[in-house]
Amino acid sequence: MNTPFSQSKDTYKIFFKTKYRHLDVFDTLPISNLINISYYEVESKTVEAMPDDIWCFEIYLSEEPNLSIIQQQITAFAEFHDLEVLNEIKLQKIHDQDWITAYHSQLKPIIISHFFISARAHKELCPQDKIGIFIDAARAFGTGEHNTTAGCIEAMEDLARLKFCKILDIGTGTGILSFAASHLWLDAEIYGCDSDEVAIEIAKDNAKFNDVNVQFFQNCPEELFPSQASLPKYDLIIANILATPLIMLSKQIQQISTPAAYLILSGFLDHQLSEIVDTYEKLNFKSVATIYKNSWVILVMQYTP
Repeated sequence: MNTPFSQSKDTYKIFFKTKYRHLDVFDTLPISNLINISYYEVESKTVEAMPDDIWCFEIYLSEEPNLSIIQQQITAFAEFHDLEVLNEIKLQKIHDQDWITAYHSQLKPIIISHFFISARAHKELCPQDKIGIFIDAARAFGTGEHNTTAGCIEAMEDLARLKFCKILDIGTGTGILSFAASHLWLDAEIYGCDSDEVAIEIAKDNAKFNDVNVQFFQNCPEELFPSQASLPKYDLIIANILATPLIMLSKQIQQISTPAAYLILSGFLDHQLSEIVDTYEKLNFKSVATIYKNSWVILVMQYTP
């Protein structure tokens, strides 16, 4: 999972064409100096994305790479995972303003269940029967286009029949999951935290634009509430982060969970699922549901102390 919180003055883009069914595996490419990964449709014969549709896959880097070396890395990765690279892997240098403009131009509106999620520039395209969430995502992760974000929203909608009073969104990024929660549970207190200062600034700005009441705060990477003697309690906790921080924060998440609290955990791949489940089951959480989005997993658990 990639979080483009900041960029240098010049950004470098590696790009190539592949098929839609390969995107999520390419999304796990181990690349140094990574700012962000994005992709957009190039060729399709249907409205819905199909496995063999042609897409452009883009990798944004903060430093100029050795093109020959990175071409070899991508080619070897593709061969190992049986993926297709349909044209030459190319490098382009772009300036900071061009990067932001390009990012927003490729951020196409998407529909996830009852939600219409788009950049602010596409606000007028929101259908009347959908709930609009409009974001500025240039420097923070969370656009709705990633499978984990979409899967978390689906998991939240599956729990919408339940009443939650206090909700925490860990690793909030743009705030998108907090905003979805604010529409699903109108009377709940909703909080979002992130260890990156820029992400919190963006989330607060997005909250104003969307006219939603979410309280955001910055936390430390290793601790959610380092200076509070009395920890707050939440009955729904959403954490769309990576496997390592999910494991690292597991005991803290247990400490802030009310009895029978629900968790929505994501940001990890299917081969990491058993480790996540084992970690939380030892802390008296039980699995309630599992959603698979290609190679990504969204895990719903409940605290049973």
